[in-house]
Amino acid sequence: MVSSVFQGVDDLMIREQLDFIKRCWLQLAMLLGVTYLLMTLILVFGREVYDDGLKSRTAERHQYLLDLAESQIHEFILRITQDIQQLSILPSVSEYLALPNAVNRRTLEETFAATSHIYGRYDQIRLLDLKGQELIRVNYHAGGPVAVPQSLLQNKADRYYTREGMQLNPGEFYLSPLDLNVENGEIEKPLKPVIRAVNLLRNSSGKPQALLILNYRAGDFLNNFRALFSHGGRGMLINNDGYWLSNHERMNEWGWQLGQPDKQISQWNPELWLKIQDSKFGRFDSESEMVSFRTIQPSSFDKLVDGRFASSSGLKQDVKIQSWYALVQSTRDQWLEDAFYHHPAVKLFIFSLYLATFALIWLFLKHKADKKLNAEQQARYTSELEDLYYNAPIGYLTIDAETRITNANRKILEYLQYGREDLLGHRLTDILSPDSHKELMAAITTRHSGELRMEARCKDGSWLPVNSAISSKFDGTALTMSRCSVQDISLQMELEQRLRNLANTDALTGAYNRRYTEILFLEALEHLADGDLGGELSILVLDIDHFKAINDNYGHGAGDEVLVAFTKLCLQCIGSKGHFSRFGGEEFLVLMPQSDSAQAVRLAEKIRQETEKLVVETSDRREVRFTVSIGIAVYQHSSHENLDQLIHRADEKLYEAKRSGRNRVVG
Repeated sequence: MVSSVFQGVDDLMIREQLDFIKRCWLQLAMLLGVTYLLMTLILVFGREVYDDGLKSRTAERHQYLLDLAESQIHEFILRITQDIQQLSILPSVSEYLALPNAVNRRTLEETFAATSHIYGRYDQIRLLDLKGQELIRVNYHAGGPVAVPQSLLQNKADRYYTREGMQLNPGEFYLSPLDLNVENGEIEKPLKPVIRAVNLLRNSSGKPQALLILNYRAGDFLNNFRALFSHGGRGMLINNDGYWLSNHERMNEWGWQLGQPDKQISQWNPELWLKIQDSKFGRFDSESEMVSFRTIQPSSFDKLVDGRFASSSGLKQDVKIQSWYALVQSTRDQWLEDAFYHHPAVKLFIFSLYLATFALIWLFLKHKADKKLNAEQQARYTSELEDLYYNAPIGYLTIDAETRITNANRKILEYLQYGREDLLGHRLTDILSPDSHKELMAAITTRHSGELRMEARCKDGSWLPVNSAISSKFDGTALTMSRCSVQDISLQMELEQRLRNLANTDALTGAYNRRYTEILFLEALEHLADGDLGGELSILVLDIDHFKAINDNYGHGAGDEVLVAFTKLCLQCIGSKGHFSRFGGEEFLVLMPQSDSAQAVRLAEKIRQETEKLVVETSDRREVRFTVSIGIAVYQHSSHENLDQLIHRADEKLYEAKRSGRNRVVG
């Protein structure tokens, strides 16, 4: 009931909150609207400023990556030009050109093979005559460098790099565009990107003798280029005609050689391509992405080498190659990916900020209304509690420090049949039994919080069994007041007694059952040990003769009537001399404390004689006569028998009585 009352109060509070919202919704909506608008504008403006900062950092990152890419390209080109310079001045090259015999040929092949093996970056090293015919060629395969037999050497006069090499002036080197290797007129599969360095070799008088060509495998270079952009954007490399040498989608690469003219930047982003052609570096911005670009002259080493290297080698003006374009692309999602406001904690903070703002405005509007509401609720709570106290379904008493009754509800007055004026001012102990008085005072003193069973005196002088619980308030160790609940348990105690009877007795006859008889036996043994009773204990085992015939001839209903009548007779004969119990069927037992063998025989004989005279009239008006056989056993102290052992000895006497013709007592 208490929980239901407070549930009702909670529901009322919820309804009052809803009423408050209905009354103040316009004011609340206006304040929230203006506040939330200002907060949102501030957050949006702050985010735009922050996003611009992230975009600027991404642009700086682009420039850093483009610097690395340009340095990597220059190192790549410089390495090739240095390698062809060193190969061109080897003695084995000039010796073979001066005397192209087998020995010099083998020496030069071994030199080229050793160079290919040591550096591991050249797909082919070739020496061509001035007609474009290969004189020596060393290929690099998975197993290492291999000199190609003379019979398999090819004529490369029609290749663009051969024609360009023939036009070189003294001191010049030709570097081909980066493209896919072609063998026997077909693009080699799998695709093999290469760049070729060509030097026109001359004799001491300056007359051209042969072309030295290095096929540099550019796959590793392109992979290293792509690796620069594994974090921070998509890197791309474009040749002078706008075709991709490296793209994050590989199917877009080498379009001019693979018959895919649409695979170029002008088709992907015409506006960006125009901007690249108009400026050597810059940035292209759109709503969703940012692309930074730079024009790279591979043969320009100003930013790569020191003054000694640039001035002494003359490479800058001697290397002939077209421009390349390096690009870095980042989408808006990429440069905002690490923005702090994506973190769940920041989102939770912003949500909490809006929620806190709502709470503050709500509290502001409710402050005055709550004062009035609290006063009304307090009055309502007091009324509810008073109603709960006075009309509770159990009795309540309030007592002071001296156990005087200061308040009582209707139910306790109903229990005890007093008027309120009869109880107020009197001590609670005045209406309790002496034992209950002691129990109550002990409970108050020890601050007992459990239930107590006590007896309270009604107005008519009768005693009412009650269940009580004490709740006390103390000031330090001094009692200030107590509340006592009182509940009539007379019906409960009656039911408990009935349950005990059902648990201890036979349902048909009312005699004790075996379980309870065992308890009585143990109690009798304890009294014997303590010397409280006489020194003997006897039992009788009784069995109705020919009981099966009674059931067969008169029916089981008549048999039950016989058992009930026999039980009644035995109880009358036994009186206070012992305990009578039914052990099952037609077998019964009498437990006789303080009785020796002679006393047991006398009682058994009395029962036998009275049974012999008994006539049971059944419900169908028929008369039933029967006899009983009885065996007797006396408890033997020396053997410390249990009940089963004692019954066993009595059973033996019973069987002897049966064998002797029944209707006998044998002890």
